[in-house]
Amino acid sequence: MNISEELVKSLSQAQMEALRLIGFECDLKEVNSFLVGGTVRDVLLTRHVHDIDIAMECHPSLVTDAMSSKIDLEVISQSNFGTQKVEIGDLKIDLAMTRTEEYSNPAVLPKVSLSNVFDDLKRRDFTVNSMAMSLSQGTWGQIMDPNDGLLDIEKKKIRTLHDNSFLDDPTRIFRAIRYSKRLGFTIDTMTDKLITDSVRFVDGLSGLRIVNELACICRENNLVPMLEQLNKYGV
Repeated sequence: MNISEELVKSLSQAQMEALRLIGFECDLKEVNSFLVGGTVRDVLLTRHVHDIDIAMECHPSLVTDAMSSKIDLEVISQSNFGTQKVEIGDLKIDLAMTRTEEYSNPAVLPKVSLSNVFDDLKRRDFTVNSMAMSLSQGTWGQIMDPNDGLLDIEKKKIRTLHDNSFLDDPTRIFRAIRYSKRLGFTIDTMTDKLITDSVRFVDGLSGLRIVNELACICRENNLVPMLEQLNKYGV
């Protein structure tokens, strides 16, 4: 499936130009790059895209170091997880290396390792956020959907990828509620059960991580239904 036409409808001209520039530079480095996660989901739902998330099969610095000498690009933040937030003109874009994650205990931050896009999509929170679109010139717009995210978009379902998802990262409980209320989706029956069984792991999260999730919810239009759902689960 190719979503080139849908992409043009959801992104601004400046966003499209930035994607082309990043994809072109990755091609020069012989590195595969992809539009990923919620960005692809929102394009498929014909929603206006605010946040641009790109994954590449290398550390982003390999690409951004080269690009910064050619265009107006500034790295404004980076993390130990192989991510960078960059500014191109007036646009802010999130870049990340494709990676695997290893959790030593529930609710702790993972150890990450560089991997390929298939492994990267396996580690994501929900099927609707586990799709990728190629930014390479030869395959531009082509969708990768190994976890049936498109089918769950059609069904309007929020479904986790594996049974330990909320144990590994309990912040996904907040996100399941946020996405379901924002998009008008229902939480899959098994995912609902997993949330109920995993609420106790929220206690293992740091205060900062909880505050960050609540701050995201407080910026949503459907704030009250989200808080009511959190209360229903006992969060």
